[in-house]
Amino acid sequence: RFQIIWVIGALLGLIAFPLWVGFLLVALGAGIAAFLYGIGSLAWRHRTGAQRSKATETAVVIDDRINEVQEAAKRGLRRSGRRIWNRILERDAAGQPVAVPAPPAPPASPVDTDIDAPVHWADDEPTTLGPFPPPPPDRVDRPN
Repeated sequence: RFQIIWVIGALLGLIAFPLWVGFLLVALGAGIAAFLYGIGSLAWRHRTGAQRSKATETAVVIDDRINEVQEAAKRGLRRSGRRIWNRILERDAAGQPVAVPAPPAPPASPVDTDIDAPVHWADDEPTTLGPFPPPPPDRVDRPN
């Protein structure tokens, strides 16, 4: 879990945010991490019997709810993964293969496949690259 969250956090670094948004995201992440650590710690103390109080009892309820939400999210991701996989395999809801359109026919004549033919764009004149003109006689090349 930590590695997945770390990778997602690293990907956020690729997005250009204003500085204050970056600080806000870091602060939110640190706040959520501190909250979850505190809840987990209190719940662990209650479950092991190290400390029994109303706060630790509430932490157990919150921790159980967090675990339920995590499991629901995992089920949703697995379900989404199966749906994507089925789309990749081109299957419809009934599980039958979907008809795939045939690829375009190859060119009928060898002229259509001539790779050295000049390119024509819409109504433009055909363009070809000829030899480049020599440099002007007064040009002096200097090393960088």
